[in-house]
Amino acid sequence: MLHILFRNKWKIIFFSLLGVGVAAYLYRTIVPPYESTAELMVKYVVDSSVTTPGAPGDGVEVRSPSDRGGDGVMNTEMEILTSWDLARSVAEKLGPDRILGPGTGTNVLAAAAQIKRSLSPVAPRRGNIMEVTYSNPRADAVAPILDAIIQRYLEVHIQVHRSLGNFDALQRETDTMRQNLRDAQNELSKLKSSLGITTIADAKKELSAQMQAAETAITETMADIAQRQARLDALQHAAASQSAGSPATNSVALLAPVDERTLEQYRLVSERLAFYRRHELELIGQFTPEHPAVKQVQEDIASAEKQKHDLEVANPALLQTALATSGKSGGPIARSGTDLSLETAELIGSQARLSTYTNQLASLKGQLVKLQESENQVTDLERRVAQLESAYTTSDSNLQRARFNAALDPNNMPNITVVQTPSAPVRDNLMRYKICGGAIAAGLALGLGLAFVRELVFDQSVRNPMEIETRMQLPMFMSIPLLSDRHPVRLLTNGSGKKSKDAEPRPERAPWEVSHFIRPYSDALRDRLIMYFQLKNIHHKPKLVAVTSCSEGAGTTTLAASLAASLSETGDGKVLLVDMNVSRPEMHPFFRGNLASSLTDLFDAGAKPSHGQYDNLYLATGTERNGTVTPLVPSKFYEMLPRMRSSDFDYIIFDMPAVKQTSATVALSGFMDKVLLLVEPGKTNRESVKRATQLMRQQHADVAGVVNRLPASAMKWLQPDLA
Repeated sequence: MLHILFRNKWKIIFFSLLGVGVAAYLYRTIVPPYESTAELMVKYVVDSSVTTPGAPGDGVEVRSPSDRGGDGVMNTEMEILTSWDLARSVAEKLGPDRILGPGTGTNVLAAAAQIKRSLSPVAPRRGNIMEVTYSNPRADAVAPILDAIIQRYLEVHIQVHRSLGNFDALQRETDTMRQNLRDAQNELSKLKSSLGITTIADAKKELSAQMQAAETAITETMADIAQRQARLDALQHAAASQSAGSPATNSVALLAPVDERTLEQYRLVSERLAFYRRHELELIGQFTPEHPAVKQVQEDIASAEKQKHDLEVANPALLQTALATSGKSGGPIARSGTDLSLETAELIGSQARLSTYTNQLASLKGQLVKLQESENQVTDLERRVAQLESAYTTSDSNLQRARFNAALDPNNMPNITVVQTPSAPVRDNLMRYKICGGAIAAGLALGLGLAFVRELVFDQSVRNPMEIETRMQLPMFMSIPLLSDRHPVRLLTNGSGKKSKDAEPRPERAPWEVSHFIRPYSDALRDRLIMYFQLKNIHHKPKLVAVTSCSEGAGTTTLAASLAASLSETGDGKVLLVDMNVSRPEMHPFFRGNLASSLTDLFDAGAKPSHGQYDNLYLATGTERNGTVTPLVPSKFYEMLPRMRSSDFDYIIFDMPAVKQTSATVALSGFMDKVLLLVEPGKTNRESVKRATQLMRQQHADVAGVVNRLPASAMKWLQPDLA
């Protein structure tokens, strides 16, 4: 990153200065607007909505900014405050001239846009104080406009949180529900009146009780009729026996006599019983059996019958005694007749009562059947009335709440308080500082962006030796800096260099000369190469070393020639320099006209290679026959490899062409003891180096990197290699 910044420092400095210049221009030309600030305290928010019948709750929700999730309350209020509708309503109320200035026309939308753009509410986290700031170029308009914004905000707050819809629609809905409820209640009342009931449950309970009482009375009456029928039969039999003088008269005399007190008591009970029964007949014709008077007389009849029955059981001769004693005054026949008439009347009365009870029970059963038939209709009406009552209550509650909210004064809202009214207008220099700072930051960002885009996107070349070792996993042998002689010379190339027509001819200097600037680095490379072979236990002869690159003009020919010359000076043996660049017909420039042999001619029997300036340096071309340009194929090279191994050369240096799809460098690299791959920083592509290394390693080649023409960096502490 530091290399990128330093290499592009002038771009970054230029655009940064350009940003500073633009910022200075903007600072002098921008006139900051005036701003005013107000503060609102939002204590709580009441959300009320129209409730539906049967829904839980009353439709009112109270939320506070201090509650959990209270940030949403303040965010909602700020959204209301900065809404377009609010800004437009304020612009329509004040007018565009007051907001935008005199002579700006009647563009309400532009005025609303200015309000929305210049209004900035801020609320702290977990707080209930909202700070509202508004800016405007006119000092006399800032505070009034902000005050109008706050007033309109309070009105909109009520409409949003407490509005229950259209007031007239709620009124019509409530009136309709009230009328429907009245109609249903009238219909239910008419139905109950026709049935003679108040509620179904009470009516059924009352009918059940009356039917039970009637059944009980029928049972008791039937028993009383049977009792009276038996007594009447006994009286008739006694009267018949007395008139005929039958032995029954004698049997009466045999019974124990009844005293006068008991006889008088029996007579009084009989008369009271007869009175009660006559009275019961009168009451039954007027009241129902459940009437208290009827029940009371029935209780008196039962009590009198029990007393009479008890007297008859305790005194069996009571009837005969009564007949005998009554004969003294009126005769037995007359007294018996009176008793028979009384008993007959009582029997008839009991039978009439039984008939009444039976008719009453039948009537009660008819009423129960009619009630059961109308029960579903009554229940449906009652349910409908209950539903209409609930709907009417809810609608009326919504209507009352809407009336309250409509009458609520925005200036006296209990939940929102204006803590600070709009302040006096002051200049908003912060906006000018932000714009100027943004211009400076934009210039710096533009410079940095261009630098990084150029270095990371467009320029994919290798930058330094450390990158080759770390990112490409290619071991480094040496880094040759970008140097030149004090006297200009023409460097040797592998034939790809182009000569300018206008360029003046310069003296040629061979790489093997001691005064050539590359010789110290060639000597250092020679020493490292010899030490490398010794450490790797490579002692066979000759040792094959190839020098290649990923692009044309990387300096492979210069480095190969200089390395061959340096190795030939050691005196250990002969060194052969092989030019594998057969794509051009001319020989190496440093051959000085000496005819070089081809590899096939060199390693044939009796062949004598050409040599260069030094005695131990020999030259050859990578062709099959002398004088031809036919390249040496890998199979032919493999056939000559045994003759190379048996030759008297100590080193054979191959000047290989650049690694390409059409070159034989990759195929021949597997025969070499060491392959030196020249990389030129700033020109050689990273992917090319990585691909070339992978291809040669697939041929089991031992590849090492040599950085050529490494530019000197002003940041010496960032230079990864030794000087």
